[in-house]
Amino acid sequence: MRLTKLQKDFCEEYVKNGYNGTKAYRSVSEGASDTTAKSNAWQLLRRPKIIDYIGEVEDSFKIAGFGAGISRDTIVKILADTMMNARKIMANGDELPDYTAKLNAIEKFTKLSGEMTDRAKIDLSTKNPFGDVDLSKLKPEERQEMEKDIINSFKK
Repeated sequence: MRLTKLQKDFCEEYVKNGYNGTKAYRSVSEGASDTTAKSNAWQLLRRPKIIDYIGEVEDSFKIAGFGAGISRDTIVKILADTMMNARKIMANGDELPDYTAKLNAIEKFTKLSGEMTDRAKIDLSTKNPFGDVDLSKLKPEERQEMEKDIINSFKK
């Protein structure tokens, strides 16, 4: 099955706008309500062919970016500059730090560098990943030590 023009346009818009499916669908389908756009975008994003094409679009953006001189170094320099120097001008002419821009730059950098990941969820209720250890018989200090070991294993 080939993708339709609307599906391809949706994928391209989805990548361009920062992965907002509802917004992407609304921009390629005139007159779509928010509810319809949200529902149709959700359905499209579940299709393997759509996901594959999104990957192709991302690759084409990378190639175009590299061709235009946008490299990892460029991105890091811009993020660092934003973190250090972002300012906004108030209505009265005062210049203040733009903390929203600074925090967004920090978040982007930490995600790109792998320093920030979604919090890992450990569920010991269904399966004991510690082999023969009976968790119910551990002393509080043993539990704390095990907790430290688990946390440290995620930092590696």
